[in-house]
Amino acid sequence: MRRCFRYSLLPQLLLAAAVGCSDDSTGPDNPGDPQDPGNNPPSAYVVHGAVTDATGQPLGGVAVIIDNTIYYNSAITGQAGNDGKYQITVTDGSWRALAQLQRAYNGRTYTFDLHPNDDDSFAGADGAVRNFTWKLTGAAPNYLGREYYGGQVDLLVDPNADTLSIENVKFTFVPVGPLVDGSAGQALAGHSGAPNTDTYSKFVDVPMGRYRVSAAYAPAGEIPQPLKIRVEGADMYGDDTVADFLPDASVCENCMRLEVNWP
Repeated sequence: MRRCFRYSLLPQLLLAAAVGCSDDSTGPDNPGDPQDPGNNPPSAYVVHGAVTDATGQPLGGVAVIIDNTIYYNSAITGQAGNDGKYQITVTDGSWRALAQLQRAYNGRTYTFDLHPNDDDSFAGADGAVRNFTWKLTGAAPNYLGREYYGGQVDLLVDPNADTLSIENVKFTFVPVGPLVDGSAGQALAGHSGAPNTDTYSKFVDVPMGRYRVSAAYAPAGEIPQPLKIRVEGADMYGDDTVADFLPDASVCENCMRLEVNWP
């Protein structure tokens, strides 16, 4: 059992990290039950399950965090084995299971919250089965502190382009290589604010990856006019730009910031 006192990668939940602690969870050196813990029924004082990607393939090395819903800094942590399975012993109390994956991609390291098959809390005496899936899009449980699993694109207008209204800008995103989970992405296009958010200054729930982005000024009924675009802070505008999501929470966690201007 791990009982630790460093904050985890989910500071908004005040969890404890799995660093320098002993544990009795399953992992590469402790495979646990040879049967499938992801399908076994709950056992008293045990949380078990399986962790997979969107195609159902097992994900090993994922941090599984069993958070006490009442007491601060009382999380129990473990790790999924190479087969994606885990088993963690808990005590009396009210608990909630979470899972986090770190993945290096294009020179940056990202942290992803994985989707639980059941996001309800549970009593330690009852135990629980919690399976997790790595999703690149979709609504996330409220307790994760985010609305969606996908990234966010913040859309900005150059301060000198005062006649350019962001609500009339159409953006096109074309994947450059595979997405962060190795899957093939799809081209995305639409006016800012549509279809997945009611504000014109952003796109939300975009699958995390590297994209080549272009923009055009396209008010209804008018011929689209190509715009110049850049990643915020870049030296120069171009006809398009290759952009990554930023993992640094001090800037904007898992977001991309783009700026447009007249040609």
